[in-house]
Amino acid sequence: MASRLAFTVPVALLFIPVQFAHASVDDAFCTPHWNLREAESYCNNWGYLNPGNDSRVNLEMLLADRGAASLPTAISSEDRSPDDAKLQRQPFGQSDFLRALEPVSDDEIANRRHALDQAVDRLKPTSIAISYGQSFAKGEASRCLSNDAMSASQFINQIASAPLAIADRKILAEARLSILQQCDFSAAEIAGFAALPGTSSEFHAFARYLQGAAAFYAGDFDIARDAFQALAEADQPWLKETALYMTARTALNKAQVKLVQQYGLIDLDQVDKDAANEADADFDRYLKSYPKGLYAASAQGLKRKAAWLLQDRPRLAKEYGEALATQASFLVVEEADIKFLTGCNGLPSASSAALSNITDPDLLAVCDLMAMRFPKNRGHLTAEILETQREAFKERPDLYRYLQGAQAFYIAADPAKALALLASSMPVSQLSYLAFSEQVLRGLALDAKGDLSEAHKLWTNLLPKAQRPLQRAVAEMALAHSYELTGQVDALFAPGAPPLSTDLHGILLSTVAGPSLLRQVAHSGAAVEDRTAALRTLLYKDLTRGWYRDFVTDLALLPPGTPEPPGQSDAPDAFKLNVEPGVLSLFRWSGRNGTSAYKCPSLQDIAELLARDSQSPKGLNCLGEFILRNHLDQFDDTGLGSWSQHSQDDLGSAPSQFQGPLFSRLDGYMRVMANPAAEREDKAYALFRAINCFARVGANTCGPQSIEQSQRGAWFHRLKTEFKDTKWAHDQDIYW
Repeated sequence: MASRLAFTVPVALLFIPVQFAHASVDDAFCTPHWNLREAESYCNNWGYLNPGNDSRVNLEMLLADRGAASLPTAISSEDRSPDDAKLQRQPFGQSDFLRALEPVSDDEIANRRHALDQAVDRLKPTSIAISYGQSFAKGEASRCLSNDAMSASQFINQIASAPLAIADRKILAEARLSILQQCDFSAAEIAGFAALPGTSSEFHAFARYLQGAAAFYAGDFDIARDAFQALAEADQPWLKETALYMTARTALNKAQVKLVQQYGLIDLDQVDKDAANEADADFDRYLKSYPKGLYAASAQGLKRKAAWLLQDRPRLAKEYGEALATQASFLVVEEADIKFLTGCNGLPSASSAALSNITDPDLLAVCDLMAMRFPKNRGHLTAEILETQREAFKERPDLYRYLQGAQAFYIAADPAKALALLASSMPVSQLSYLAFSEQVLRGLALDAKGDLSEAHKLWTNLLPKAQRPLQRAVAEMALAHSYELTGQVDALFAPGAPPLSTDLHGILLSTVAGPSLLRQVAHSGAAVEDRTAALRTLLYKDLTRGWYRDFVTDLALLPPGTPEPPGQSDAPDAFKLNVEPGVLSLFRWSGRNGTSAYKCPSLQDIAELLARDSQSPKGLNCLGEFILRNHLDQFDDTGLGSWSQHSQDDLGSAPSQFQGPLFSRLDGYMRVMANPAAEREDKAYALFRAINCFARVGANTCGPQSIEQSQRGAWFHRLKTEFKDTKWAHDQDIYW
């Protein structure tokens, strides 16, 4: 023990919990759609109740309605600062939402450090050395999570006030700090804590506790239980209470030794049910002895964990309902999501029995909304199953009415029925999240029914009432889409138009707007983001729709002093819906810093070449070079991907008012190859680039065309024979 106790020990300040599969699913591999009706995506989250939302988002809104939770005023993505005053990021991914509700703040970490510093200060002049290090969390799901600065400071505060000699306090403090270093003590080291040299019974009681703590963190739960039970009648009050609590925690951790399988997967069938029942009874004993004790809230939460390990869903439904009614912190919401709402995935594909165990209306509503996801792929929530829940919602008829309307809209695909079920008038006062959601659903049903005029009126009236966090962005999105559906996009940029976010303006300018509107906005005194989006789109579409003379004229709209782009661009991320003025530098390209040794003039000269002759080989090749260096192959009217399909309900899905077919690099290269007047170098370069459109994967990355491998092979053969003396033939080794 001596060598271990002599170390300067890092303090664990944070923990890294095992990540379970959430009811909501991770959004790391998908992109949210600008679509309020999307209920078959795990990527979209909006500030109104709907099946496509993460279950935690829906639950937080319902809790906020009863004053038990609060939502962030804005959601930031990983690449956008939450300090941006204009930020109204919707739709948002669940990871962005969770960051906005992050329960462990820098202040809390600092407080834990301060608490340990203060505790150690009370032991002076013992001079305990401490250094702060990175956190760790390993072992059976959670045994090391409490091995942090706060728990260490509690122990040190107790020995500081106990009737102990100064030398004994130093030994005990150093021993407690040594436990912070790791969770893999040997049997001999664990026994060594109980054998620490001390001069009083109080010392040996604290030492026995340390033996139990070391055994607990090392996963030797039988020794830990014996040590803690030996302190059941301890004279020191803190030791007695803490040992009783730790006896229960020990049984709980023993129950889950085999819970976490390979790759972090959870297998509840591997739970030690006897140990889980033992833990449940031990927590009851603690709560009976200390109903308002130091660990009462934790014990209640760990009793829920025992019920989860025992797969007792009826009890979980009851206990989470009670917990959310009394302590609806984000941590409880997160726990309910992991331990209970996950079980709602797929319900009620077999029957409504599992839902009938849920009596809390908020939890039941979240489960019902989850059961409305992916109705085409699995069993879904029927009107008959909803009818069996009427009693559970007897105190919440408004919530039940909304669920009925949502079932009619999302599952029955009957917007007329949904409208008949939902409240027909808009409340006068500020809207709760439920009342707001009902109005949003009414508007969506009117849209789906084809009553665009009434829907437009509803969205216009809803906008000023959307005053609670996250509501405004939903109302703005709905109104923007309404302007699009009714062919009034130009009116959205006219004087007196409702103020909408630059994100929404940027989408409509990039997708739907015609050249006249784009020039109008680029000329106007609009926000710089709008002017940038309009001019970026105008110049890009001039080039890629064949309006070359207009491009030369419209270049005059570039702000004075717009620089040439430095080196190769990082687009598409730098270009897609980008409203930073720097994106306009793309159009100042001088022809230098291309992707190859092929010489090109400036972008303005390229446009002038093509304006004089739309088949100009140099012009076509160099327009392709501009697109290639800026990674713009995958852009079209949506600004999201030129060859992908988009839902008609997505914002920006209406036909573009900017006429002309979209230019593709491969089409340009093929035109050069077929042009008998083209120079040898131009043809060789076109062949080289056309072949490389299929590089690596054999799929076309330069356009929508499907070219057989035999044709690509013929291009390769032609390059290697007819143009064998060119750089491009020398550089080309294979085809795909």
